[in-house]
Amino acid sequence: MSEENYKPQFKYMSYKEKFDRFSQVGRTPYVGVDAQEAYVPVSASSPEGDIADAAAADLANEKVVTGTDPNEKLATDANRKISRSANTHLESKSVVKIVDLISEGPIEGFCSQNGDTITYFGEEGNKFQRENIFQSVYFDGTRILNPEIGTLNYRFPQINFKFGTGFQSPLGPDYQFASQTIPINARLTPAPLVVDGSKRHIKELLIPQVGGGDSTEGKEMIKDWSDNKHSDIKSVRDLTALFRGFERMLEPIVHTIQNPLVEEITINIKIHVLSRLKVGKRSSKVVGAECSFLIYIGNESGDFNPLTPVLCEGSPGNVARLTSGDENRGNILLRNQTGGYFVRIARGLATSDYVFETKFHLPPNFRRENRVIRVFRLEYDQGYEAEDPQVECSLESIVESIPFKLRYPYSAVIGAQIDSTTIARIPKREYDLKLLKVKIPSNYIPDTKQYFGNWSGRFKDYVAVLDETTAKELRVKRPLSAVTNRAKSDGTKQVKVSTSVKKYGSGSIFFPTASGLSRDEDWAKRISVHNRNAVFPIEKEDSPKNVLRVSDFGFQNFTIEFYIKVEQDGLVKTYTSGKGGPYNTSSGQQGFYKTIISSGGGIAPFGGSVQTESDDNRNNNELYKHPSGRKELNYSAGIKEQGSLPVAGNWFVEIGTELNGELGQIIFRYFTHGAYYRPLAGDYQKVEVLDTGGKPTTALQVLVKSTTNVADDEWHHVAITRQGNKFNVWVDGTDRTDEGDKTTYEGDIRGFVYTSGTQKNTGAIEIGNDRIIHSSPSNSEHGLHSSFEGYLDYIHITRRCKYTVSGFDTSPSKASDLIQNEQQSVVLLSGDGQPNNGTKIKDFNPTLVVPKEAMAYFEKHGTTHLQWTDNPAWIFYDLITNKRYGLGKYGINTDFVNKWNIYELGKYCDELVKTGWPSRFPHRNFQVVTDARGDAASTGEIYIKINGFDTQGQFLGEFPRFSTIAIFDLDNGARPVKRVVEYIQVDGEIIDKDGDTKFHSWIGENGTEKPGSAVIKLLRPVSLDECFLLNPQLKEYIMNEQYKTTDKVTTRDPNVTPKSIIYKRYAEYGKNKLNGSFTELPGDAQIIDFFFDGQKINSTSASGRCATEFRKSREILEPRFTANLYLTTAVDAFKVLNDLSSVFLGLTYIVGGKVFASFDKPRDPIMNFTNSNVKDGSFTYAGSPKTSRFTTALVRYVDKYENFKPKVEYVEDAGGIIKYGLIEKELVAFGCTSRGQARRLGKWFLFSAQLETDSVQFTTGKEASYLRPGDVVKIIDKNKTRKRYGGRITNINNERREVTLDAQVDENVVGQIITIAIPSSFQTEESLDQAASTKGGASDGDLKDLRKPQIKEFKVSSVNTDRKVPNQRTILTLTELNDENAQGVGLLKPGAIWILQNTDVDLRIQEVLYRVMNIEEENSMQYKVSCLEYNKSKFAASEDDSQADKANVSVLAIGGSGQIDKAVQSKATGDAATEGSATQPGEDPVDLTDYEIEGLNAVYTPFQPGDSTYGEPSTRRFVQISWKAPKKPASAAGSLLKKYRISWTYTGVDGWTETKNTDIKALDSKGQDVVDFSRVGTGDAVPNIAASNSKFVQSVESDKGLILDVKISCLIGSDMKNLEEVNVVQAGFTFKKKN
Repeated sequence: MSEENYKPQFKYMSYKEKFDRFSQVGRTPYVGVDAQEAYVPVSASSPEGDIADAAAADLANEKVVTGTDPNEKLATDANRKISRSANTHLESKSVVKIVDLISEGPIEGFCSQNGDTITYFGEEGNKFQRENIFQSVYFDGTRILNPEIGTLNYRFPQINFKFGTGFQSPLGPDYQFASQTIPINARLTPAPLVVDGSKRHIKELLIPQVGGGDSTEGKEMIKDWSDNKHSDIKSVRDLTALFRGFERMLEPIVHTIQNPLVEEITINIKIHVLSRLKVGKRSSKVVGAECSFLIYIGNESGDFNPLTPVLCEGSPGNVARLTSGDENRGNILLRNQTGGYFVRIARGLATSDYVFETKFHLPPNFRRENRVIRVFRLEYDQGYEAEDPQVECSLESIVESIPFKLRYPYSAVIGAQIDSTTIARIPKREYDLKLLKVKIPSNYIPDTKQYFGNWSGRFKDYVAVLDETTAKELRVKRPLSAVTNRAKSDGTKQVKVSTSVKKYGSGSIFFPTASGLSRDEDWAKRISVHNRNAVFPIEKEDSPKNVLRVSDFGFQNFTIEFYIKVEQDGLVKTYTSGKGGPYNTSSGQQGFYKTIISSGGGIAPFGGSVQTESDDNRNNNELYKHPSGRKELNYSAGIKEQGSLPVAGNWFVEIGTELNGELGQIIFRYFTHGAYYRPLAGDYQKVEVLDTGGKPTTALQVLVKSTTNVADDEWHHVAITRQGNKFNVWVDGTDRTDEGDKTTYEGDIRGFVYTSGTQKNTGAIEIGNDRIIHSSPSNSEHGLHSSFEGYLDYIHITRRCKYTVSGFDTSPSKASDLIQNEQQSVVLLSGDGQPNNGTKIKDFNPTLVVPKEAMAYFEKHGTTHLQWTDNPAWIFYDLITNKRYGLGKYGINTDFVNKWNIYELGKYCDELVKTGWPSRFPHRNFQVVTDARGDAASTGEIYIKINGFDTQGQFLGEFPRFSTIAIFDLDNGARPVKRVVEYIQVDGEIIDKDGDTKFHSWIGENGTEKPGSAVIKLLRPVSLDECFLLNPQLKEYIMNEQYKTTDKVTTRDPNVTPKSIIYKRYAEYGKNKLNGSFTELPGDAQIIDFFFDGQKINSTSASGRCATEFRKSREILEPRFTANLYLTTAVDAFKVLNDLSSVFLGLTYIVGGKVFASFDKPRDPIMNFTNSNVKDGSFTYAGSPKTSRFTTALVRYVDKYENFKPKVEYVEDAGGIIKYGLIEKELVAFGCTSRGQARRLGKWFLFSAQLETDSVQFTTGKEASYLRPGDVVKIIDKNKTRKRYGGRITNINNERREVTLDAQVDENVVGQIITIAIPSSFQTEESLDQAASTKGGASDGDLKDLRKPQIKEFKVSSVNTDRKVPNQRTILTLTELNDENAQGVGLLKPGAIWILQNTDVDLRIQEVLYRVMNIEEENSMQYKVSCLEYNKSKFAASEDDSQADKANVSVLAIGGSGQIDKAVQSKATGDAATEGSATQPGEDPVDLTDYEIEGLNAVYTPFQPGDSTYGEPSTRRFVQISWKAPKKPASAAGSLLKKYRISWTYTGVDGWTETKNTDIKALDSKGQDVVDFSRVGTGDAVPNIAASNSKFVQSVESDKGLILDVKISCLIGSDMKNLEEVNVVQAGFTFKKKN
């Protein structure tokens, strides 16, 4: 695009610039083609001939499709006329462009339907790679791209997006200006037929007939009205008044622009019909017609100032009519003399809707007024007369534009563009996106939910981990230089990257040995650095510079530094050229230096005829010649005299070549020609450089040499600096300057300048070239030539002096500690990020160098590297601390949040749980084995052996390589995990006897088609984001692998995903590296170590079950809680936080000025409360009403597997429905996209509503200050237990491990559990911070100690009585629960609270667990605590889907009553049974739910009625109990249990009771299972209890209602005692006779 043409979509221009440069007075041209032939005289020799050609070309490119005959052309020959067909069809095609504001940023970006982030590699990616994101974009519910087959559903779609970073650039050229389309869709009413008494309609007045005037456009100029009739029109005001008079007779459509920032508007008029019936003698045909409009634009208060009129863009097809001078060609902004009125004319044939647009540029709106637009139609309604035109049109829309390049910082925006021919309206847009990225812990991989090691308390940092998008945000805001690696004539480049020889990073820049002197050797072996933004006009060269070119330093200090590795043998080789031909010398030459870096061209500014260039064909820079031999410089301004003295200069960094002389010395030289400038008294003085004849000449101003030889094939750091007037050379951190008279200089430093071409007025820096300034002393016609050969790394040029004192470290751990990119940097080059022999060398702009700007950024946004996660804990943390959209903007910072609490919550949320949904294939059993052979079982290994396959093919189908497997039901009860399948890899697979390939993972003695097992290696699931952070070059590698070009056709395999490429590369890394199939990249070793060395399940599990998770199936394992939120409105902050807390079953609270998140999870009690340590010894209880015992839950969520459609998950408790009836509750699963999570929420809610029905309040001392919401406490209340089993310790004997209670316990409590308050040290946020800094991180144990229990459980081994006191007290001897010696008794203090259990069947005294809900400080010594009943077993029941509808939770007895009524499900027909009643004989049996009893499963159901074994069913009631054998025998006090006793007590409603006991021998003295049918009392024979699924039946004859009480006891020695391991359970239900 010529810069003389105005195209506003490319750049912003002020109104003044538009007015001054691109506007002219003229009429608004027509749109389309004349209805009748228009004739415009054109001369072939005039410029207008060219303009007419341009007009014809532009006309074809406009929205008008010209001509039905494609061969029709516009005639432009001399004395001919431009002819336009009257039958030209007007057609238009619109493109829909929409910009959607998605959310706050930065965001992760597009993702696939299964949630995988679609890695986008930016504009450098090929077209197919950019189109990959189309699979995540939906128009009206239809995806643009079908990723499975790679086809598009829409024509020519385009998507442009910004992820919402702080420094993001604007959207592409099509979206740079912010525009809003206001639909109008109003019919334009025709004008009246006759105006006043003129007998002419308005169109005839405003538009002259063809041939009837000097123009075929509207009459918008004063001269158009300067006739006798309108002789009074002599000004714009007069003409405006005339147009306003016409306007009064027309019907307007009005629109008001209310946005004062709008500077451009586009008026779109839709022509529905435009035609005319042309009647001939024999036939008629439809031809084109004409339609015209009047448009007014002005302020609401009146017209625009005539000095700042509205500018109208003319029609590109009619440029010929707008200009007559070549110097103004292309100017298309028109201003007329009507004061805001414009006439628009469309000519042609339109048989379908045709839209043409007119764009206007508005003057500045300093008063911020509303602007008014009025649109009128000028044609009158001509009806259906034979040859009258048929016209119908409407005002479709008005587009308001703000012509600025809006960046939308911190806003994720998507620009969508689509061809309107494929849609009938603006489509509904939907996107698959991962939105806001947040802070995450430094040891956390969010996409795979993995934590590694202990957390240091730090979040991922920009310096440690950085992605491409966020890296750009913190890069120094300096213009990057363009770097060109020069190529030989055949296109090959000699300067390459070496990854094997490097100082830092992944590679260095290697300059190879040259074989001779030619344009293809020495001259092309260089790197050129340019910067077109650094421009200084040549005409101002003879003055001090206020703008520096890339190679200029001016008067500024500077540093040129680099690492160099060069050997002597290559350095001393030089070449010569001249009449004698080239020859070689291997000893170097005194005064001959090889150039390492120079200021472009490498030529000193000699004057006259002295030639110093190695390439004779290269033209000398005119400024470097003596004025007498220089052509006149064609300046547009400034000095033009040939005798002027241009100020020129060139500098060089070189290395000496002379053997036994200057070899390896670093030299810096600066030459000037003609003159230079120096500072003088606050100004600058020009110092001329003349020869003895007074003519301009070249002079050496600076010569600095080092005293050190660096040609020893080792790496050295070299720096050349200027500090004030002093120049120094530094080698390896030491000043090695060889002082001389040329080491100081007070003038300015200049460099090379281009005098013509595209880089005119810019400079250049050359790295490695053959420009020399030395002639051979033996032959002045022979010049010595040779280019640098060796290695350079981290070449850095900056306009400040970095080094002033010797001793700085030049070998830090990383290069950035010494060489940092900075705002003053001119260029920074390295070989990093390139493969071996790579040639793409760029100006390196790493992150974080400018302290001032970086600190400002950090203060506002923090230093952390953001990543996307759906973990609600870290979303919670972000909403509190974020300074843009969270509470951080109101002063809340990270000090107000307990991050360790959030970290504990985050890990709990990420724990995997079973979803309950079936897998594609049945679950398989596995064992952990030591090695690939699978012979020896083990634990803590990375190999597992999977059994039970019929064939190898079955194994391969169920467990594909690199698939993700779920591992669960582990033998030691450990948490389930996910791993990746890797087959056992050795060189070559085995060919079995049948000729089939046998994988090494397959273990089968009889070949691949017989049953066998398989051993697989477990890998850690790969995170693409982490791989890219470790190895940024993987992006380019993946793109090359995913997109293949064959015969210039690029294709993409939809089955090849980035993850599959990663797995294939690194799983077979060694083999691929050996056969040379790919190049090693930096970061490969770290990726292999972390992801591909194998990952064990855990250290203790030996076996379990596993199954593969396939991509299009529901997950087998999923995180416990995830949150996917889209908050679109401003909401109360505390409400949002509590809504988010509901995701993890928690609540938000504030303690000590810090925000905490409490969450419901299995917890151990941390404190005791009895009547002894509560105020007045009183507990206040409340129970939930029956109406809140919900039995069904409707959980609303959105399903990620079904395109996020709203769903409802129905969860019910069948037993609860029978007992309480149908009590329904609707729940909204906030942020839930998982059906499994919704189901778990429903089950948790029902269990909580039915099992946690009691609440308690009490007031206690300051020990309650330790409590936090969510803590669990033990409470025992003597008012409910009927006996005092709680109080305070009065005395402690540590030696004998005895404690004295403050009460007498009469019962034998040996073997019972006593819980005693014991002070224990616990972790705080501050102590964890200290541990993280000193120990390298806080462990899970440290986190658990945040809420460390202040109580301890002991077992009572003996009971004695203290008879020394009047009121006898009980003395208990304590042991650990495992009967070992009690530890920590000495830590007990007198007054400590104790709680004692007694599981005797007659007492059933046990504390009750409550969860703390609120702690209220009444005074400094008194706290009011509110608690809710707590049932720990509900969590397992909620998450174990296999038992979700059956399992009842174990009930802890409250004060001995402890009875829980279990609902009875009645299936009777006919009359309804009374609540809780069973069925009568002959009806369906009753089904009761399981009780979990410490290894025994007891199911209580009526026996099948009508069984003749038990007599007539009308008089008998039957109950059966079934069980599963315990896994191991129970024991007490070291004695083996001999028998189990089951006691049945039947109690009638009238007080009648009957008890039956049955003893069942479980084991003999050797622990062997034995069947013993001995019995006590009455009852039927009972099978062995050790056998699974055994049943025992008892019967009783009674017509009365019965209550069943079951007790299970054990025989220890000779005494029958209640089982310690089996809590007393009462299951009560009533049989009532049906009337």
